[in-house]
Amino acid sequence: MPLNNVRDDLFRVSLSGRKSALFFDSQVNQAYDSWLMSNRLPETIKPLHLAETRQTLSGCLPLEKMSRLAPLLSSAQGIVEIELDFGIDEQKIRYAKGHLQTTLNLICQRCFQSMSVPVNAGITLGMVNTMAEADLLPQSYEPLLLSEPALSLLEMIEDELILTLPLTTLHQEKECHLVRVFNDEPAQDSDEMVEHENPFAALERLK
Repeated sequence: MPLNNVRDDLFRVSLSGRKSALFFDSQVNQAYDSWLMSNRLPETIKPLHLAETRQTLSGCLPLEKMSRLAPLLSSAQGIVEIELDFGIDEQKIRYAKGHLQTTLNLICQRCFQSMSVPVNAGITLGMVNTMAEADLLPQSYEPLLLSEPALSLLEMIEDELILTLPLTTLHQEKECHLVRVFNDEPAQDSDEMVEHENPFAALERLK
């Protein structure tokens, strides 16, 4: 699936040209896990509850479970490391702040070989209930629009990763297989070049 199509399908809408809002699938019917009792990240989270109790999420999610991101990768093996702090700031904005880190295996668009792209991205989300509230957020926040109390953590992180993908993926020239192949071709002998550049040189000598 082309990258641009996936970007267009993300649950984001433009807000006055200054920020975008995150939306999540409302079909979240699983029970809310008691993640404090486990080292595993929960499949679903309740952001408002986490913010009001000032909790921290820290752990990993598998890339292979991200159904929209995986087709864009040469290999979906690996994990994404996540750390998110939830809280309420001095303006009473409930937030999720933190970062994610992983290495994505993409395809070089020049040589079509796999290339590793490290990702270390920050996340700063302000929780809102309406688009009007989203437009009032400070510029430092991206709106997290909550249509239901629970949302999919996997989809939330997947959206963030898709948005970090470069529009063009190319190896550095010294690392690109195609560039190395061209550079390894033997240089043409100068005498042969002269001969090829002057096909009538022999006729000139007969005069």
